[in-house]
Amino acid sequence: MRHTSPSPTSVPHSSVRDSSVAGSSVPGSSVPGSSGRRRVALIRTAVGALVALVLVAVWASVSNIERDLDRRVRAALDAADRVGLSVSFAGQDATVSCGVPVEDPTALMALIEDVRGVREARLGASCSSASSEAGSAGPAVPDSEVPQGGVVLVELEDRSPEIVAAPSVEADEGQNPGQVGPSAVPELSLAVMADIRDGRLTLTGVVPDTTARDALIAAAETSIAPTNIVDELVIDLDSAIGVDDVDAALAGLATLIASAPAELVSGTVRLDRGDLSLTGVFATDDQREILEAVAEHTGAAIAITDRPVATVSDAAVLADLLNRVVAEDPILFEMASAVLTDDAEGVLDRVAAVAARYADIAIRVVGYTDSHGDAATNLELSRRRAEAVAEALLARGVTAALTSAGRGERVPVMVGGVEDAEASRRVEFVVPADTP
Repeated sequence: MRHTSPSPTSVPHSSVRDSSVAGSSVPGSSVPGSSGRRRVALIRTAVGALVALVLVAVWASVSNIERDLDRRVRAALDAADRVGLSVSFAGQDATVSCGVPVEDPTALMALIEDVRGVREARLGASCSSASSEAGSAGPAVPDSEVPQGGVVLVELEDRSPEIVAAPSVEADEGQNPGQVGPSAVPELSLAVMADIRDGRLTLTGVVPDTTARDALIAAAETSIAPTNIVDELVIDLDSAIGVDDVDAALAGLATLIASAPAELVSGTVRLDRGDLSLTGVFATDDQREILEAVAEHTGAAIAITDRPVATVSDAAVLADLLNRVVAEDPILFEMASAVLTDDAEGVLDRVAAVAARYADIAIRVVGYTDSHGDAATNLELSRRRAEAVAEALLARGVTAALTSAGRGERVPVMVGGVEDAEASRRVEFVVPADTP
């Protein structure tokens, strides 16, 4: 990624409150980026390693599914006064062992199959007797041949899971295509979306358990600050129904989520019924190549476009947005220092994301202080703090022409004729109306 910072002519725009003093007036120096080919090679290696790690994390969710199904089946058996039974699970598949033979194995298997989330079931030989109707339920398997914690499966009269797939929809004349009739049952399936906007990543949709949710959040945290992640995921075990390979689908999604925020200006990563997709806006050719490599590795459909060149009206909107971000969450410095605090990292990530919206833009960072202390000292401190912000934005891949300046205590914020010292300590982002 290439970062340049020629010095434009700046025109004051809007201001933002900082939590301390801000600013210095040293133009940002250019920071050379690594070659695109090297980055693509590195990302291919990293993607492979990430997929392996995420698969391990998501695979651990299987045990949570088994525990939940075990609880559901036992509750169903208790409600039906079925006693002396032992149930084990492998994923969503059940095996039942009986203390004494049962006279109605078919009914027992139907009871288990009717539990939401159970995919297939089988009774062990201990459940059958010579006088039972075991034959109607298929051949029994000796309990000794049922692996510990495993399962032997048999298809039960072509019984399907409670929800397998969405009903086919055929649009008649006069009927809206895609409209499902009142008796149709919607498909419960993995449907997750990661939306990336202005440095924040919002996760929405349905996942099978907390382990899957935690794996997706951990993937997001590899390239975005935790404070900028919004988790709106819903957990439902039945979301795994109808997906051929839940682990692979979640691993591919996590890989895209880990890569996309660092390379997209804005966009969406989506998992829908096992299908992955990536859409959005990129800022550089390096970013495009990396995203294409990740999409190829995960099998995701990709539709990404280059960001637009800013117009005069875009410049005004951009300045307002930048200052609004810092007004909501001020950039913090160490006391009487130009060193940014750890709390400033997430804010700067958001500022950088907004600043990356447009191509051919110039941004000037201006720092101010309150009027307490020595005027010359305040001027120097404001200059160095503005410079620190500009350098932090360069380090985050902002390609705009960045400059910085300090104004010290010369423009205090007055409220009722009295200086508001906290408001006076601020950073302003200025975007020229004649931005290049």
